[in-house]
Amino acid sequence: MTSARLGEEELNAEQLRGQHWLFLAPYLPSWDQGAFFEPLAALLRERGHRINFVDTVEPVGKSVHDFAALVAYWRARIDFSEFDLLAGNALGGAVLQALLEDSGVHLPVVLFSSPTVADPVLVGKLNAIVELNRSGNAEAAHQLLTQLIAPGTTGSAPLVESNEAQLTESSSRSNPRTEALSFFQGLELSGAVANYDGRILSIVGELSQLVTREHLRRREQDQSLEVARAGMRAHQQEPEFLREKIEQFINEH
Repeated sequence: MTSARLGEEELNAEQLRGQHWLFLAPYLPSWDQGAFFEPLAALLRERGHRINFVDTVEPVGKSVHDFAALVAYWRARIDFSEFDLLAGNALGGAVLQALLEDSGVHLPVVLFSSPTVADPVLVGKLNAIVELNRSGNAEAAHQLLTQLIAPGTTGSAPLVESNEAQLTESSSRSNPRTEALSFFQGLELSGAVANYDGRILSIVGELSQLVTREHLRRREQDQSLEVARAGMRAHQQEPEFLREKIEQFINEH
C-alpha cells in the first residue's frame, strides 16, 4: 500500500493479538496524524490493535475535484489485503463504502458517522460550510463545522479538537481541502455495499446534527449503533463503550 499520508501505530511483539486497521479519516481543515480518533485510538492500541490512518482529502484541490475522482485516487493506492479491518469516519467512511464495491475482500468494516446516502438537509448544511470557505472565510467555515459536529441539544464544542492551531492563518483566505465537503451532493452508495461479502458496523450519535440513522442503509448481516447523547464524534464522547462494542463486533466475525 502506498500513500503520502499514512501513519502506522507501532506495537511491541506481545501486543500483536489485535487487529490491523486501515482507517480513512474524515475531512479535517489540516491533517492531524490521527489525533481526531483519540482517545479511542489509545484504548485500541492498549488492546493490541494497529491503525494505519489515511488523510482521505489530501489530494482534494490538487488532482481531485469530485467524489468519483477521490474514490478512484484511493482505489489506485490502497490494497485491502494488507489489513484485518477497514474503518472510516464521515467522508472517509463514504469513500470506503465506495471502495468496497468489487473489492474482493470480506473484512469487517466499522463506520463512524459515515453516510451511505446524503439527503438535501445534510447536503445543505455542508454546502453552507463550503460557501463560507469559497467566500474566503475559512475560519468561519471551520467554526460552523465545529458547531455542527457538536451534539445538537448542547451547543457545546467537541470534546477534542484536531489541529486547532493549524487552521488557516487569516479569515480572508480559503482552504482548498474544504471543497471535499461539497462531494456529498448526490451521494448514493447503497449499490456499492449491497454485494459486499463482509459485515458492517455503522456508528452514529443520537444527537448528531449531520449524519444520522436516516443516512444509513443497513443490510441483514450488518449492525448499527446509535450512541446516546453523542454528536458526530461519538468516538470521543464514549471511547470505552465503543471500544467494547467494536471488539464484540470483531469477535463475532
